[in-house]
Amino acid sequence: MISYVDGDVIAPALTEDMHCSVQNISDESDEEKSKNIYQIQTLYAFDLFNNKQFHDSMKEFLNLGTGET
Repeated sequence: MISYVDGDVIAPALTEDMHCSVQNISDESDEEKSKNIYQIQTLYAFDLFNNKQFHDSMKEFLNLGTGET
C-alpha cells in the first residue's frame, strides 16, 4: 500500500505489526519512537481512507484522537 498526502506519495503504509517491529529496532528515545509510531499510524489511517476503507480508517483516526477538540 502507498500513502498519499496532498496527492504526493509519502511512504508505504505499515501494518500494526510492522510499526511494532520498527519500534523495537529503533535506537531513538522513547519520545521519538512515540512520534514515529503516531506518524505511521496516521499515514496508515490516510491510506485506508484513500483505498475507500472508510470504516477502518475512521476507527484508526478515532484511536489517534484526530479531530478531537
